[in-house]
Amino acid sequence: MYVRPQHQGAPLTFGVSGTLWKDSLIMYDRQTRSLWSHVTGKVVKGPLQGTVLTVYPTSMQTTWAQWRRLHPGTLVLSKRGPGGALEGMTDVYEDYFRSETRLGIFGTKNQDAALPGKEYVLGVSAGAARSAYPFRHLSVQPLVNDRVGTEPVVVVFAKKSATATAFSRRLGGKTLEFQALRAEGDDLLMSDAQTGSTWRALEGVAVAGRLKGKQLGQVAGTMAFWFAWRQIYPQTAIWKPN
Repeated sequence: MYVRPQHQGAPLTFGVSGTLWKDSLIMYDRQTRSLWSHVTGKVVKGPLQGTVLTVYPTSMQTTWAQWRRLHPGTLVLSKRGPGGALEGMTDVYEDYFRSETRLGIFGTKNQDAALPGKEYVLGVSAGAARSAYPFRHLSVQPLVNDRVGTEPVVVVFAKKSATATAFSRRLGGKTLEFQALRAEGDDLLMSDAQTGSTWRALEGVAVAGRLKGKQLGQVAGTMAFWFAWRQIYPQTAIWKPN
């Protein structure tokens, strides 16, 4: 999810171009007809070449149930077709997602057998650095204190909803270390070693202790198949449990 940039005093509007780049969707903007990668947020062709979209903060890919627990007052975008029926209630890619061997639209091969091609990863970006956090590893160690390039990050994984997100560990000029991930009711909580404050782990907000009310900055993260992330970012690191 990205912030729409301004162009000649108004925000750009986007559509689906129908073309692909490295098995990934290419958008176009209606004002300049530039083509944009939905993964990198960069213009790959057109008058706005060199422009990069800004990642929208506090977005994540998760289940509706998990999102609603975190944000009970959220609004939902729904589309109704002829007769008032809801559109988008069927998934045309269901067979593709079920297949472990079909990679991409045109039979792409897994370029790096370090992970299965359809292993889900949280791809985290910080500056020019990229790291992939495989869901199979996060299932074993769901709280990770790490660095992506020079950025200290904490990655949190909720196994039940298969939700992964990442935050910067920098706060007020200090770098925090997180520990003691646990479920309490519907909340997934963690603590920082420096002050013992309690944090809602999937939101990065302190709810008790000396740091109550403080908010961690979210780091850009993309849920993707390993083969797709590796195609676009061949120099990516792969995190493994301690």
